Amino acid sequence: MPRSSASEAPLTKQEEAFFKAIDRLLEGKPNHKDLKPLALARSGRKLRLNVVTVSKEAGYARTYVYKNRDAMGRVLKRIEELTRPHKPAPTSADVIARLRAENKQLRLDRDIAIDVTRRWMQETERLRERVLLLERNLAMTSKLPSSPIENVVNFTQPKR
Repeated sequence: MPRSSASEAPLTKQEEAFFKAIDRLLEGKPNHKDLKPLALARSGRKLRLNVVTVSKEAGYARTYVYKNRDAMGRVLKRIEELTRPHKPAPTSADVIARLRAENKQLRLDRDIAIDVTRRWMQETERLRERVLLLERNLAMTSKLPSSPIENVVNFTQPKR
């Protein structure tokens, strides 16, 4: 049963009952008649650590825990810690395999980025040449009169 530290509030009577119930369930020695191994074997169930079994073992209704979430926060946290699946520590072989796969993917991404960049550079060069050609054409056409109307002299009738 976890002891409360100096910074935490002391355990209430209800919390103590729940923590003792958790300890009994972890040891496999429950006091409640429905949670004893023989009763579980008859009903075809396993002894599981959850709010329902802990509440039953502590002698409280499960709704007590949910209705008093603030007061039962430490109990809920402890149940969650104990029921959370634990991942095994990765072995060095697992880490190496993951890093090699990541390295392979990074190389593939790099090659794709290089290819895309090469295509954009080729397209940019093609467009630059097109702009130069259009500028030369424009320069040649600007030496000619821009329109035939510029060659026309204004004609006005003489005043009488």
